[in-house]
Amino acid sequence: MVPMCITETRMKSCIVKTNKERTETYTVFKRVPVEREYTTECCYMDTEIRTKEITKTKCRRVKNPTVLVDTVKIPVKEIQQGTRCCEVGTWCSKCCIEEPCTCCITRAADIPRTRHCTREDVVFEECKKTIDYCVKIPKYEKKSCGVETIYKLVPVEKTCTVTVCVPEIVKKPVDIKVQRMVAKQVCCCKECACKTKKKRQKEDGWIKKCSGLCAKIPNPFK
Repeated sequence: MVPMCITETRMKSCIVKTNKERTETYTVFKRVPVEREYTTECCYMDTEIRTKEITKTKCRRVKNPTVLVDTVKIPVKEIQQGTRCCEVGTWCSKCCIEEPCTCCITRAADIPRTRHCTREDVVFEECKKTIDYCVKIPKYEKKSCGVETIYKLVPVEKTCTVTVCVPEIVKKPVDIKVQRMVAKQVCCCKECACKTKKKRQKEDGWIKKCSGLCAKIPNPFK
């Protein structure tokens, strides 16, 4: 085996940059004007007219004609017949005899008496009326103080086509020179040919004891 320079073809990885078109979506912020109004609230008393139905009570004096009936005791004379006892006889013998008699008796009799007169009385009268009255009611009112314009950022999506340089790994064939150990045909004697089949002798080289073409062959593995 002898070293020899040989050319071999191998696949080598290399980076190649290529341009490709790509669609990209990106977000931008757009300024949008927004109006903001400042208001203030004030309170005031407002007059409101309301209607209400009321009941009014009124009293007055009234003279009512009245008939009075009274009972009066009046003396009345009555003639009453009765009996009376009379003594008849002498002074030594007397007896009582009842005799009929008429007498006048005065008695008190109840006699009704009628009298026409007027009597004062109080009368209450109710009447319904509708009245209007005013009421103070608090009310609120909003007044504008001013308007301010502010800008608000609103996201907006957009799409664009861009050309991008993209690196790619590509394998290419490359010829390189390498040193390999190859077999070489050597002309030698019969004795040396037999010795090559045996185990290699010393590490510093092979010593050949033949005349002619056999010589010291350097060890290639040093």
